[in-house]
Amino acid sequence: MRRFNDHRAFKRYLGWTPEVAKSGSSTDKSKLARSGVRIARGALGQMALILLAPSVRNTAFREDYQRMIERHVRPATAVGHLAGKLSTVLYGMLRTMTPYDEAKHRREMGLPPLNDANRPAEAPLEIEMDLVDQIELQDEQDPDGAVSADPA
Repeated sequence: MRRFNDHRAFKRYLGWTPEVAKSGSSTDKSKLARSGVRIARGALGQMALILLAPSVRNTAFREDYQRMIERHVRPATAVGHLAGKLSTVLYGMLRTMTPYDEAKHRREMGLPPLNDANRPAEAPLEIEMDLVDQIELQDEQDPDGAVSADPA
């Protein structure tokens, strides 16, 4: 991490920076730069898409993506911005060697704090212990792991 001066250099290294597309005398488009580590660019792109999947709980990244879509940003461009934000967050975590703090990230992005509907579901400890006890009981009854045929 010492070789990167700031998060922009790290983002450039990972391949998620925009560059101005030039064609003759016009410079009116921007596109994803071709520089950077190709594998890292692909990994961050996949991470961004996974965060947008409906099976994943709501996160600050998804809410930011939805805000961009509401502002009529093209979906592919919004995914690129999301991957760039992931690289910036990753840089901060690696530089300070601290875990991701979603509450702090939400505050810095101007998003409301998480409510109970957005939090991941967690099983109470008693349920987890009951499941562990059931598994241990099954292992004691059938230590070789053979599955018995139950006619019912």
